This record gives sequence, C-alpha cells and structure tokens, in this order.
Amino acid sequence: MLSILTEIIQQLNGSVFVLLLILIFVGIALFKAGRWVELFKTHEKRMDGFDGLKEDVIVIKTKVDLIYQNTNPNSPIRAASPINLTDVGQEIVSNLQAMEVLNKYADELKKEVDKGSPKNPYDIQMMAMEVARKNLLEKLDEHELVKVKEEAYKRGLLIEDVLSVFGVLLRNCILKERNIPISDIDKHAPKQ
Repeated sequence: MLSILTEIIQQLNGSVFVLLLILIFVGIALFKAGRWVELFKTHEKRMDGFDGLKEDVIVIKTKVDLIYQNTNPNSPIRAASPINLTDVGQEIVSNLQAMEVLNKYADELKKEVDKGSPKNPYDIQMMAMEVARKNLLEKLDEHELVKVKEEAYKRGLLIEDVLSVFGVLLRNCILKERNIPISDIDKHAPKQ
C-alpha cells in the first residue's frame, strides 16, 4: 500500500500533490463538521424536551400551592375562584394595617402587575398574587417587615402566606380601578 502511494507521488507533479492533500484535509474537516452538527442537533432535541418540563413544573407548583392553601387551617386565603380571605386573612389585614401598607406601595406594585400583561380578571388576580409575594417583601421598610415576620411566626405561616393577603388586596384595588367586578374572575378561570 505504501509503495503504491510512493509511486503515485513520484508520478504526480508538486501542485497536483498539494491539491490532493488539500482535498484530503477538506474531506476530514467536512467529516468533523458533520459530526459537530449531528451532536448539536442531538442536544437541541434534548433541550426541546425541557421546554415542556418547565410548563409541567409550573402546573405542579400551582396545584401544590392550591392543596397547601386548602388544607392549611391557618391559611389566610382560600383557593377558590375568586381567591378570597379567610377569617385568619381578615385578622392579618387588621393586625398589619395592610391597606395602609398596600396604599404606600400600590403604584409600584400595579406597574409590576401591568408588566405581566394580564389579559383578563383572572390574569390580574394571578399576577397580583405573584407580585405581592415576590416584590412587596423588598419594598417594605424595616418596621413593616418585622411586623410581617412576627405575624407569620405567630400563626405558623410562611412569609409568602402573609404576603398573599396583600395580593388579594392588590387584586381588589386593581379590579376596582378598572370597574371590573370580582365575580368576573370566574368567567376567565381555567377549566379544571
């Protein structure tokens, strides 16, 4: 085999030999590039599978949250449609002077809700709950934060549970400003 290759090289002139080498290197490069493309396509297929997983996790998280809210006797809200305050929630509103606190941060929180582009009253409700749980905590001053933490500790609740009371109040405020009755939430709630 080697002798045949040596004989071919001797018969070819230099430029043909260089072109033959270039052709071999291009072939190897194309082969390697094809392997990389195949590898990336495989990874892309795997990543597409994760998109559906993200949606499944959101659904599971929502259901677990609803189960928690409906089985916790100390829950400040009842996961019904529309979400409403329990007697515990009403007590928390009173103890924290929640309306006064909410009014202090309402404009900023409403803007956060609007960033989520809610399309109907149900979306407003869900965005208000999320904004209250995620954004209000960082806005509270030290005194308000201590009161929220003490209330959560006293009742054996998570801080997010106490903040959900503010979510209901924020939702009510937004719906009132837009002249939307709270009962309209039921018209847009997803069917179970």
